[in-house]
Amino acid sequence: MYPVRRLILNIKYLNGTREKYEVDALFDETKQTQQIEELMNSPVIAIQTRQNLVVIPTSSIQRIEISPTPMKFPISVLRNGRRLPICLERKRTASGDVVLDLGDSP
Repeated sequence: MYPVRRLILNIKYLNGTREKYEVDALFDETKQTQQIEELMNSPVIAIQTRQNLVVIPTSSIQRIEISPTPMKFPISVLRNGRRLPICLERKRTASGDVVLDLGDSP
């Protein structure tokens, strides 16, 4: 039997709504990379709650954050990233209008 890990899924949908789930996940350390790839490529995510089976089409998901972070990743996952703040810069166009532009992060 594989060890069970409690994971938190923060899901943001394309329409801007958000949901948060706590789930038990079975992780086989030798297949963890394969399991993550399967989740990333799946057309749906199914979550069993006490009341329902929730089936979420991945086509409706903008982003999923999973914590704690798994120990192993597929090669397509970039490592040691950190989120940086986005700075808005005021710029003046040639016609003199002031616009807000996404500038470089500090």
